[in-house]
Amino acid sequence: GEPTVFRDPSVAFHDGWFHLVFTTELCAGLPTLAFHCDRRQRRDGLPARFGYARSRDLLSWSDSRPVTVPLAGACNVWAPEIYLLTRAEAASRGPLSADGRLAVAMVVVSISTPASGSEELSDCPWDFGPSAGASRHRPYQMLTSDFERWTPPALLFEPLYAESAIDALLFRAPHPPNKSEARGAPPRPDRLSGGPAAERTYVVYKSEKNGDPSAPCEWRRGQRGAPLGAARCTLVLRLLVGPSPFGPFAAAPLDRTPVWSDAISHQCAEGPALFIMPGSAAWVVLYDGYRTDCPLKLAAPPGQQACERLVSSGLDGGRPAAASASEPAAQCTYRGRPGLGALVSDDLRSWRDGAHVASTIPRHHKHGTALQLSGEALCALCGGIGGVAPHAREARRLWEPVTGMIELCARTACGTSSS
Repeated sequence: GEPTVFRDPSVAFHDGWFHLVFTTELCAGLPTLAFHCDRRQRRDGLPARFGYARSRDLLSWSDSRPVTVPLAGACNVWAPEIYLLTRAEAASRGPLSADGRLAVAMVVVSISTPASGSEELSDCPWDFGPSAGASRHRPYQMLTSDFERWTPPALLFEPLYAESAIDALLFRAPHPPNKSEARGAPPRPDRLSGGPAAERTYVVYKSEKNGDPSAPCEWRRGQRGAPLGAARCTLVLRLLVGPSPFGPFAAAPLDRTPVWSDAISHQCAEGPALFIMPGSAAWVVLYDGYRTDCPLKLAAPPGQQACERLVSSGLDGGRPAAASASEPAAQCTYRGRPGLGALVSDDLRSWRDGAHVASTIPRHHKHGTALQLSGEALCALCGGIGGVAPHAREARRLWEPVTGMIELCARTACGTSSS
């Protein structure tokens, strides 16, 4: 059947093609646009799956098809993310088929199954928010050598604090990251995926704990730098590190962080996308500030008329709220800004708010992919713009809203070896 939704796109460039994967259903087997899953409406023969398509130029797409995820009891399949494997990484797993072909890519998906261990979809939660109960999302990986055949899903890691995890994004980096390596240098796509093997693989994922229906989520913080841990509500981005994309993964060491010592973001951030800041050594994680009803409450400073500014947190406060029967002390309430946000780090240990970066990207952008293009990939895009009319005119029309794209292609020498 046709996909019900098109969400959470992830794109990677490999062997002359841009490969796209995306979420096709919010509830496995259900053609619904809502996160509420009425299993009585299940469509027979609609398996748990994600979507795939490919393109030479990001404008015209072909080979669009579903990829079945054969995991018994899968309640949903969310946010597939492509990670291109190095040859060494692929060789560590051995050939995928009798012809000796190695994997070229891993796709990581977030899947929940019934908390009871049942394989019956009737035992799945009716939604994936506060009513999810003990049912947890966990990340599974599937490998492919040709984007047509896929290995069965295998658990990639157990999330910290036995929590629910979605939106797992893998990237490779030196360990510890060399602050001077990329300073003043052009972007290094190989540090993200698909290039020479680096020392460590990192994972950014969203901790997905929504509390329960009896009480709305709110967040408290003790002393600066205290951990959030296994709080009733989390909804933050966490960082893991491991020796390879196959793990094992553990919590990455963190120094300075925006709010909590075991999270790199404030509350209610999801959909991470990562790139290296051009001309510097800074790593940037873009995220979707998808909610504004996520209050962080702190005791107000005595006698002050304004709330303390939480430097580099990405949170905005206001005037303290007066004490009440439910809150015996005056409170300051902080909330994240709506729309696209950014986190910046020079070493993957200390993280700060990157509002100056996010401000250069349209605020309505949401969960997607930040692509740093090799010369070959850039020329694949520019080829359409400089091609034969009328295709070139249409390509120029479609690319014109993308700031600087036409000018960049005009300055790019294609048709020769480039990287």
